[in-house]
Amino acid sequence: MTTRRKLVFVDDETFVLQSIVNLMDWASLGYELVGTASNGQEALAIIEETCPDVVITDICMPLMDGFELSQAIYEFDPTIKIIFISGHDKFDYAQNAIRLNIQEYLLKPITPSDIQAALARVSQNLDAQRQRALDMQEMTREYMSTIEASRRSLLISLVTEPLTLEATSHWQHRINLYQLQIPGPFYTVISLCPRQSSSPIHAVSSDMRDVLFAEELSWVSYRKTVLEVCHKYLPVEAFPFAGKLIIILSHDEPDLAATLDLLLQDIQQTFLKNYRRTLYLGISQSSSHLMDLKRLYHQALQAYDYCQSAPNTALCYYGDFSVEMESNLDYDATPDQRLLSLIKIASYPEFEDYIVSLINQSHRQSSTPSADYLFFLELTSRVIRISQNLTGIQNSSLIESFMSQMVASNQASVADLMQTFLAHSKKLLLLIQSERQTLKESLTQQGLRLMQQHYQDPLFTGKRLAQLMHVSPNYLSSLFTRETGQSFKEHLIQIRMNKAKELLLTSSAKVQEVALAVGYTDTHYFSYSTKRYFGLSPRQIREAAQEGSPTL
Repeated sequence: MTTRRKLVFVDDETFVLQSIVNLMDWASLGYELVGTASNGQEALAIIEETCPDVVITDICMPLMDGFELSQAIYEFDPTIKIIFISGHDKFDYAQNAIRLNIQEYLLKPITPSDIQAALARVSQNLDAQRQRALDMQEMTREYMSTIEASRRSLLISLVTEPLTLEATSHWQHRINLYQLQIPGPFYTVISLCPRQSSSPIHAVSSDMRDVLFAEELSWVSYRKTVLEVCHKYLPVEAFPFAGKLIIILSHDEPDLAATLDLLLQDIQQTFLKNYRRTLYLGISQSSSHLMDLKRLYHQALQAYDYCQSAPNTALCYYGDFSVEMESNLDYDATPDQRLLSLIKIASYPEFEDYIVSLINQSHRQSSTPSADYLFFLELTSRVIRISQNLTGIQNSSLIESFMSQMVASNQASVADLMQTFLAHSKKLLLLIQSERQTLKESLTQQGLRLMQQHYQDPLFTGKRLAQLMHVSPNYLSSLFTRETGQSFKEHLIQIRMNKAKELLLTSSAKVQEVALAVGYTDTHYFSYSTKRYFGLSPRQIREAAQEGSPTL
């Protein structure tokens, strides 16, 4: 049996009230008339007792008019629907009706058909409201939307809040509760963002709301794509945060190099094909501790910053450019991560712009000479500390000169303080650049030495060399090409061919033995390689030497 909705009718004109009540077939409309009243106060008492679904009320009534009654009803139960009846076609009445969320507004004289039509519309709205409440699909969508928001909030907390060892079990419980796909035991964090497009997809609309909505949809699409790609390789979570897509990879083995290379290549190619966009990617080191996620997140951000500053670099691993500073820097104690990033990548123009903005902001907030001086001393201390951590130099004449000149400038103007500070900062950044170049040259020489030691191994590859040097294959490949003018493969072939030629000319070893001695297991391929490199086969090389050919 269908439950009827309860209705209260209120009108100070008794004749009108009784006429309508007697003429209406309330039951056929799905309603039960539970009370009538001639004024607002009387009506409110009935409403509080019967809790109706709908109230039909006149506006102009003694003691309490329709607007006052509607306000009281709204405060008692805001779900009660109200139908206004009035003999006044005034705009301010209609405005108040809208403000009080009135469902229907009927002008006198009214007929039973007017009320019937109004109640039918109200019933339709109530039915739709009830259906939405009972719609499991809608509830599921809303529930999943709420869960997704909670999951994202938890992920952001994992990479931004300091986690203690004691609280690990608490965080692990929340990870399990929200079914995050990061079971561990090892973690790696990636920071990803498409490069700026010359014709961004958002430029089609001048409405900022449309632009923001389009950007939000873009991040939803990017996240979906990344999850689809990454799930082929590893458990993963991804979420947009602070203008980047942050990816947390979970893996079983500490060494992720081979899988990570494939995964990153897959992501880059997928974005290029689907969005016609290339990416900047910053990759952290790996850790077996959940509480290290914040540190890994900062590593990924710094690697990302390095990508943007380094020419022709789209992908960067934190370990590729860090100068063993990890143990020296306390991320919670570092007051300005932007300053750290700019010093680390040694980009002076960006550093200068940022420092000028900091100084101007500080000067506006406190323009006394002593406040400006103390601000510069604090900034100097921060820059020196970060630079020392980056270079490993604790007491150099440059650092001593920097600090002593800033200390001695206690009577200088802001302009002079800024000039002194920037001049010494520029020298420090040049020192960091020099240290980094020295590191690159050292890595290159180390790579060349290792190639001389391992060229005989048929399985020796660029990836294997990168493992021996504890850097990423991508970084090593770009470093070799930049520093030597040759790729790793070209350099390895050169070493093997020169050694092969030396053995062919100074020993009586068979061609097969020579091939094995320089890393070739297939004699035919070895012969093909010597022919391609020297223009002569192994046999022809020996014959040419016997004939005294000047080509050798």
